[in-house]
Amino acid sequence: MPDRESQAENIEYLKQKSGEWSFKLEAEVEKLINADSTDKDKLFEVLWEDGVLNRIVPADLEAKNARQQLGRTVWPGSREDPALYLRILYSCAFSEEALKRNYSIVADSRGLITGAFNGFNQALYSEKAFAFFPEYKTGKNPSFEFLAYIADRAKAELKKIGVQPPDKIIPWDAEGVWQGIKVVVDRSTSDGRLAFRAKDPKDSLRLSEELRKTGHDYGVVPAEEINPDDFHLPDKK
Repeated sequence: MPDRESQAENIEYLKQKSGEWSFKLEAEVEKLINADSTDKDKLFEVLWEDGVLNRIVPADLEAKNARQQLGRTVWPGSREDPALYLRILYSCAFSEEALKRNYSIVADSRGLITGAFNGFNQALYSEKAFAFFPEYKTGKNPSFEFLAYIADRAKAELKKIGVQPPDKIIPWDAEGVWQGIKVVVDRSTSDGRLAFRAKDPKDSLRLSEELRKTGHDYGVVPAEEINPDDFHLPDKK
């Protein structure tokens, strides 16, 4: 049985490996901030590679194992998993809606693109903010452009592995049918799931039971298990 000193050393090693993406992201963004000229395309590329992929699905298996052992956000599959990129698309949609509603994003450690937001904010709150994001001077929020870039990269990855990206993302307040129950999308989540509520309050208990029966104890369903064609926004009266 390992002694306490060995256990402590192992925990420190796991922390170091699990946080490598963060150290690299911060360093790469700082390089771009200190460069003679600004390169927003390169910044966004770094945010995708180090803030999204290297955080939730590290190519380094030791880093991935470390994140799993410490209970950090990590994708259980590989970078060739279509569900990963579908979830990222829904995570972007969540973030866009959250921004519109003034919800917190960076504080949510479960989010699939939360790490990228850390690097984005590092640039946004630097002395090069207006150079990277000229529209910021006029009061426009550059976060939406950043989210569109991340979503486009996720769609490109889907195409690369031979999967057609979805034609639409199910929005909040959409209505549809899940497991034979009429539901309303209460919200999406930062890790690419959808939370339902029963359209008819009388079906609430039935919905709760169905969620438990299908293994969705927290009341949220992964995006890859839902058909977007089954949902639509109700007509405005």
